[in-house]
Amino acid sequence: MDTRSRKSKSGKFKLNIILVLILLVASIAMVSSYPNINKTSLIDKSKVGTEEFANYISELMYPIYYDMKKETGEMSDPSAFILDDKKLDELSKDYEISDDLYYHNDENYVEKYEEYMNKEKSSKMTEEERTAVEKYLIKGSISSLMGDIVKSDTLENNGYNVLSIDSYNKNNKKSSSTNNEIEKFRELILNEKKTNEEENKLYEYQEGYVFYAVLDFDQSGNLKIPYIKGMSADTLKEVIDKKQNKNNISVLALEKKYTGEEYTTNLPKVKNAVFTIALKGDINLLASNLGPYGVGEGSNLSSILTNNIGKSVVGVMMIGLTICAVLFAIGLLISRKISENIIFVKSFINMPVELAVFIGIIISSILVQIAANPIVMAVPNDISAWLNIRGISEEVISTVMVIANVVYWFVLFMFCIIAGAYLRSLFSKDNRELVKKKSIIVKPIRWTIRQIKMFVHWIENLDLKKGLDKPLLIIVGINLLCITIMCIFWGLGIIIAIIYSILLFRFMKSKATSVHRDYLRLEEMTENIADGNFNMDTKEDLGIFNPIKENLGNIQTGFKRAVDEEVKSQRMKTELITNVSHDLKTPLTSIITYVDLLKKEGITDEEKEKYIDVIDRKSQRLKYLIEDLFEVSRSTSGNIELNPVDVDVVSLVKQTVFELDDKIAASGVDIRTRFSNEKIIARLDSMRTFRIFSNLISNISKYSMYGSRAYIEVEDMGDKVSIEFKNISAEEIDGDVENLSERFVRGDKSRNTEGSGLGLAIAKSFTELQGGTFKLSSDGDLFKVRVVFPKKSTIENNKK
Repeated sequence: MDTRSRKSKSGKFKLNIILVLILLVASIAMVSSYPNINKTSLIDKSKVGTEEFANYISELMYPIYYDMKKETGEMSDPSAFILDDKKLDELSKDYEISDDLYYHNDENYVEKYEEYMNKEKSSKMTEEERTAVEKYLIKGSISSLMGDIVKSDTLENNGYNVLSIDSYNKNNKKSSSTNNEIEKFRELILNEKKTNEEENKLYEYQEGYVFYAVLDFDQSGNLKIPYIKGMSADTLKEVIDKKQNKNNISVLALEKKYTGEEYTTNLPKVKNAVFTIALKGDINLLASNLGPYGVGEGSNLSSILTNNIGKSVVGVMMIGLTICAVLFAIGLLISRKISENIIFVKSFINMPVELAVFIGIIISSILVQIAANPIVMAVPNDISAWLNIRGISEEVISTVMVIANVVYWFVLFMFCIIAGAYLRSLFSKDNRELVKKKSIIVKPIRWTIRQIKMFVHWIENLDLKKGLDKPLLIIVGINLLCITIMCIFWGLGIIIAIIYSILLFRFMKSKATSVHRDYLRLEEMTENIADGNFNMDTKEDLGIFNPIKENLGNIQTGFKRAVDEEVKSQRMKTELITNVSHDLKTPLTSIITYVDLLKKEGITDEEKEKYIDVIDRKSQRLKYLIEDLFEVSRSTSGNIELNPVDVDVVSLVKQTVFELDDKIAASGVDIRTRFSNEKIIARLDSMRTFRIFSNLISNISKYSMYGSRAYIEVEDMGDKVSIEFKNISAEEIDGDVENLSERFVRGDKSRNTEGSGLGLAIAKSFTELQGGTFKLSSDGDLFKVRVVFPKKSTIENNKK
């Protein structure tokens, strides 16, 4: 056991030593690539004489001139370049302020303009106050124009002391310098009576500068360049003169009254001033190119005067990123077992996800924020010069800077291995449950995923009938939230935005394909309905087209019902003709037969009487059949006049039963009645209502089982009255019981029983004409008819 333990510890120690050596070698290799940056950060003397550098110098003229005038009290505002009291009076008469003044940098002018444009406030101003405000605003518009010129970023970004600048005011003989050396240089170069010592000092200065120029402006603004090095005087003079002679500059916030024409002015010339500008040849411009957030944020002098410092720094950083990627991949390949043996990896692997992510973000942010700074610090710059002045040797400074850079890259590379190993551990099978248990955001993430799924489902099933304004606002709002979150991560946000756009495209493509598929299926369903196919399955999910699918299903059902009704109607018409023909032919045939028998000779009086009796009965039946047919035709067409009166429904039912007592007795049916003791009055046509009850009771006597019981119930339902007839059928009831109320349909399909088959049809028509309902139903052999009448007549209302 002790031997195994010692071998295990020895293996862990060797593994850690190997990794430390790999990181150390990689860090030293990175620092070894720095000298190339130092070479490119020095000034390229061949670029000093270019027109691009001359343009840079010309941009400094007006900022230097304004600062000089401001220090001496000759100017307090940039508008003084153009305006005096006389000019201001002239402009106030002919010009007015436009909305462009809102873009002025000075809030005082903006506030005064808002007050001036406020009708309520401006109406209270006197004419003098109004004129004063107008002049103030005109001054503000000119100030806005000149402010952009004299507050050039070129001068502000010169805070790294790259250029030495001296300004001398000829009017009051006062000067201002960025350092003592340039002031002494100006005094020496302009001094025509120099001592030998001063000549030597001037020569020393001149040798130290890679560029200098003395710009002498007379009282008319004419420029002379008596002394210059590193550039042609003609080149610089031409560029500056072009800048000073710039005409027709628009003042956007100032418009001519009535015409709206913008006010234009000429750029004033620099007068009575001497500017001395110099640039030392030994300055390392890498520091001047480094702003608060890295390379390229500071002065643009480095891009003008050097050989691509930025590219050199970026090149070194790309090497570093490549090494980071390789080490990250190594971390991904390291198994959990090996990771637990690495000192600086083991403590991170078992860390909760949230804490690990937080630490990772903090470390990443620090490393990204300082980015190129360690590289810059390792080459000669202003800081190393400052330390050197204070007694620290260049060897010590260089050693410290190199060690600091090695440590920086060592930490960065170590973090890459840790990140790769930790990411692998998150996706390993052994660690998944541990992640879920330790993580405090797993539940919120799952909840978020559920909400996303619900949101997707909601989009897929949008109800198009309710409009799209609200859904579109929600979708746009969520998209805006996602974009806002991406913006928080700055540069990383671009990568997230690309991933988000790809995922969004794939999602939209998937949903668009699904919607297109659903649309084609919906179109197919529509075509099937148009072709007369009413037996389609409409249970398929069509997403946002489900409401239309449901409507198509209803249309399909409606069409199918209409077709079935039409088929049924055609069939019943055929049956009607057949039944009418049969029921008319039967008594007519009997009449013809017995008439022929009467015509024969040799028949007895007894036979004649018998034949005449048969003819009489058959003719009566034919008469009743024709009358019934006439009645049902009139009632169906509505061509019948009803005479509503107050009818006691109970008494009318009793009367009908009494009058049909002989038929009931002959049928052997025992009719039981259940009536209210009180009268039930309804406004009905008594004759047609009697016919309804008579037909229904006759139906009972004809088709009920012999010896069975039948029931008639009258019920008061408040504003309605219900009459229900129930009997046991002698024949089995099959098919749709509602068809029995159609014309010439009989319960006896063999048509051997007496009857026209119009009884129920007449009863139903008369019931519906009086605003009632006629309902047939059956329960086995139990046949039911329920008639419901309103107590108040609808006949009179219809007549009205």
